[in-house]
Formats: sequence, structure tokens, C-alpha cells
Amino acid sequence: MTAIGATAVLDRLGLEALVAALRAGGRTVVGPTVRDGAIALAELDSAEQLPYGWGVEPAAGRYRLPRREDGAAFAHSAGPQSWKNFLHPQREKLWSADRSPEGEVTVQVERPVPPSYAFLGVRPCDLRAIAIQDRVLAGGPPQALGSARTGDTPSQDTGYAERRRGAFLIAVECTEPGATCFCVSMGTGPGADSGFDLALTEVVDEEGHRFFVRVGSEEGATLLDALPRREADAATVCAARDAVAGAVDKMGRFMPPVDLHALMGASLTAERWDDVASRCLTCGNCTMVCPTCFCTAEEITDLTGDHAERWPGTYAIETGTPAVLRLDGTLSAFPLHTFLDRVREDHLPHSTALYSTLDGRCRLIGSLARFAISGRWLSRTAVEGARAAGLGDPYEGAVCRNPYRSVLVRAVEVVYAVDEALRIIGTYQPPEHPYTNVPPTADTGHGATEAPRGLLYHRYTLDAHGTVTDARLVPPTAQNQGAIEADIRRIAQEAITQLDPDDAELTALCERAIRNHDPCISCSTHFLDLTVERTHST
Repeated sequence: MTAIGATAVLDRLGLEALVAALRAGGRTVVGPTVRDGAIALAELDSAEQLPYGWGVEPAAGRYRLPRREDGAAFAHSAGPQSWKNFLHPQREKLWSADRSPEGEVTVQVERPVPPSYAFLGVRPCDLRAIAIQDRVLAGGPPQALGSARTGDTPSQDTGYAERRRGAFLIAVECTEPGATCFCVSMGTGPGADSGFDLALTEVVDEEGHRFFVRVGSEEGATLLDALPRREADAATVCAARDAVAGAVDKMGRFMPPVDLHALMGASLTAERWDDVASRCLTCGNCTMVCPTCFCTAEEITDLTGDHAERWPGTYAIETGTPAVLRLDGTLSAFPLHTFLDRVREDHLPHSTALYSTLDGRCRLIGSLARFAISGRWLSRTAVEGARAAGLGDPYEGAVCRNPYRSVLVRAVEVVYAVDEALRIIGTYQPPEHPYTNVPPTADTGHGATEAPRGLLYHRYTLDAHGTVTDARLVPPTAQNQGAIEADIRRIAQEAITQLDPDDAELTALCERAIRNHDPCISCSTHFLDLTVERTHST
């Protein structure tokens, strides 16, 4: 029986047997592979998917994959992803609620059995990062987790703890650090000293291509016993140590030998932060890539009853509560489930459209309301655009009430949408299923989304067969109707009094006001029919 601390040597066939044994044991093997022009972490079906013969050239604003003649599998620095994507995923469903036809609400805790992961190619710096996650999210290392019941530790994130408890870590010591690596000055590499089940050091020389193996746990020893291997010879041991030692001199960067806590505490107002922030897209990639970040927020989806944790940072076009701007300039945001209690629609004699009020008053929805209520969630680039356009600083609560400037606000939102698209693309992980299977249930559900013109509300009642028996839609135009009419009335009166325009000029002026409120109204509904009655006093 192999003991903890024992060593051995695997050749390339032995590495293939390692991956095959892990998969045969029911584990999901995750490791580096070439994908989309980068070394990415992904599920491996075999060791043949490892990036044999590929290196990396990382630098500020640059990432390239050059070919290597030695055929090494791990001759690259840490890639653009971290293992946190698997241990602490961006989104996790915690519970869901369902209501029976009789009105009884059932809450179901969502704790699916996590995959039994085997991580192949964990760098020493990543091992240290995982140890930080263990301390913060699981209340301790996996040894302690193994003997504790889920939830026993007060600070424990049970989802993380379950995934971490079942993970098998195969470290690979670093022999080819990148131009942006600095683990030596942080004491986190390039060699691995603990926190692994097995540790590999890749050696490629005149003696051949092989992997020096060290055992770090009983489970690692058991696995190694099942693999084709040979005893570690002195030449391989020396070559492995020399390769790791040589990596020390290849570090591209170094952290200064200072007290980082004191340095950071004394630098809160340094200009450096403004420089970094000026280039920030608020894409969220730093949160995704950072192996130690553990920020989460809580999200509740009204339509499905899903209750989940997510990483923070969203503007009103994606999530949040209904956002409105009253005609008196005051702001209002309210929970979606109170929508029909607060919004009333009435028919008026002069219009075929429903006239909508909030708490008995007119209001304005759309870009101006979104900007006023949730502008602080815009991306850094969008905020800079808002400042440059003269809209004020969203971080300081800027409010724009001028409908003629709504086109500027919408332009700022387009910038945010591009930034957000880049973030979504960069963090996208295909779901297990492309859709949510919802069996027909006799019930009533509602939801809302932000269309360009503003809040769009839907409410449907279904019978047991899934047939819609009642529907209620409240479009943005109806909700903005009162504000539009009030503005047209004021503009027309002021124009006639001060400018004395002819009918064509007055019509154009009113049409321009309507389009600034609602840019889609001219093609989505019957447009303006203006009748001017002029009276002359003598």
C-alpha cells in the first residue's frame, strides 16, 4: 500500500490511465485543454485532450498560444479561468416554491447532488486560492468537512462545502510561469507543498516525457496503486526539482516586500484606483477570474419562485423592481407583486388607449426612470458616457427629467448593453437543459420586463390543461400616456402663446415631443391626428 508522501513516475500512458481511472470511478474530470484560442478549463473525456505541445505568451493586453516542440502537456501558466467556476459557480438555485390548485404553497429546497469532481492541473497558486475559499465558504479545510454534517459550521456555504468535499485535486507544479506571474513573492508557488491528493511535476528531457508524482492523501495513494507506474529514480527527482527551481527565475513580476494590509489601508484615495476604474467596463470578468473572490448577492425570480445566489452588478433592463418617475419629479420603485394593486387603467372619452395611473397619479417609465433609479448599476464606460453627455454622475444619483434628452440616456444604455453582452459572453456556461420544463398547472402568474419604452407587465391565468383563460397586458405606451398628454398640452399652449406657429409647425413640434417620450409609438399605434382650433380675441 502506497503511503502519503510516497513518490513514483508516470509516463504518458500512465497519465491516460489516471484520467481513465477517475472517470471509471464516477468522477467528472476537469482540466486544461485548447479551446477558442486559449488554454481553458473543461471536462475531459481522456488525457489526449490535454494541451500537449502548446505554450502560452501572456502579457498586458495580450494572450497567444505558440506551438512547442517538446510536446509538454502543462508547459503553460494559469489560464483565463479559475477553479472557482466549478466549486463556487456564478449562479446556484437554492429553493423553489409552487402553489397547488387549492392554494397550498410548497417550498422545495434545491440541493442537487453535486458532481464528484477531479481537477487535473491545479497550479500551486490555485491551491492557495482554494484554501481561502475553504476558510471563508466552508469554515475550514475538507478534512474538517468530511467529519461534519452539512450546515454544522456557522459560516458554511453548504453548496460549496458539498462540492469541495467530493473534489479530488491533482496539482501540477509550475515550470513555465507567465510574464504576469508573481507567485514566488507571495509564497504560493511555483512548487506545491500541501492541499493536494496527488502532485505532478512534468519532465521532458533526453530521458523521455514523464511525470514525477507525489502522494498527498490516502485517496491519492489508493488511486496511484491502481496505475501503471515505476519507482522514482534519482535523475527524474533531480530534473523535477530543477524545473521547479528554474521557474523561480522566470517570474515575470514580483510583489514588493511590504505589509500589504497597511499599504492598502493607506492607499484608499490613491490616483491609481481612478486610473484602473477609468478603464473598467464593469463586465464582471475580474469577479469570475479572481480565484479568491467570494462575493454573492441574493436574487428572487417572481415568475418561477426561484431563490438563488448570484454575483452582483445589474442595471434595470435585466433585473430589479418596477421603476417609475412621477411628473412631480419624485422617484418610485415597488415590488412586482404589488403592480395591479398600485396601477389602475381607465378609459377616457377622448382616447382609445387605456389611461394608466400609479397611486392615482401620472408617471413616466422608460429610460429616464431606469437612469434615475438604477443608474448606479451602469458600467463604468456607460457612466463616463453619461457624464460626457451632460447627464450628470449616476454614481451621485443623477436624474434627468427632460424627455428631449431621453435619446442621450438610451445611447448610454446601448453602451451598457454592449458591455453587458461582453460580460455574458465571457462568463457563459451552457445550462444542463436549454429550457425549463413547466408542467401545466391551473394557476395565475405574472411578470414584467423592461422594453426600450419602459416597463411591460404580463399576467396570465391558465387552466389545468395549460390553456390561457385570462390575460392582462399593460404596455409601456399606456403607462406613459398621461405624461405624454400633459407634455403635449403644455408644449402646444406655450408654442401658440409665444411662437404663433402654423398648423404644420405645431404638428411637427407635438410629434417630436411624442417620439422623445415613446420612440416606437409612430409605428406601433395610430399616430397623431392634430386638430387646431384657433380663437382670436378682439
